[in-house]
Amino acid sequence: MTNPCFEPFIMTGDVSLCEGTDENTPVKVKILRDTGASQTLIKEGVLPFSPNSSAGFSVLLTGIELGSFSSPVHQVKLNCPVVSGMVQIAVCKELPIAGIDVLLGNDLARGRVVPQLELLQKPVLQNSEEFESNIYPACVLTRAQRKKDVDITLENTVLHPMLGEEAEASEPEPEKGSEKKVEESNDVFPLSRRN
Repeated sequence: MTNPCFEPFIMTGDVSLCEGTDENTPVKVKILRDTGASQTLIKEGVLPFSPNSSAGFSVLLTGIELGSFSSPVHQVKLNCPVVSGMVQIAVCKELPIAGIDVLLGNDLARGRVVPQLELLQKPVLQNSEEFESNIYPACVLTRAQRKKDVDITLENTVLHPMLGEEAEASEPEPEKGSEKKVEESNDVFPLSRRN
């Protein structure tokens, strides 16, 4: 099984040997786009490679462990969402990721990491069982929910004086009989200053 972190970079395609060979039937392959690879690689057992498909040279490959080895290059017809056509691919006994047949390197894909998006005329719907209805938030306030809400006022809080005229307008009228008359005075009180 392939590690899930590779899933966005995995695609399917097919490979076959050159038209002039006996074994030119396309074979379905799982391809991993590897931006860290300068050379495209294919697993040895995917196609029946022979001297007829050989490009006539080998490449020196260096892995993450910094060891180098020689790998023969063959002519292959590759068809995938990123690259299509006759290409030269290095053949390896094994690839480092299980379940992958072709490592698509920068030599063929260049700057393309994922396939170009395609616009479909008819939308493809995903299986609705994948989505649970309880994960969607409620976007409507019903009358029953509104009746449950309690009105909160800022009347008895420190914010009340900061509200200005709005707060004064919302203040209740004083009860009758609770008013007291304060007499005016002309007395002046001296201010003293202490050091």
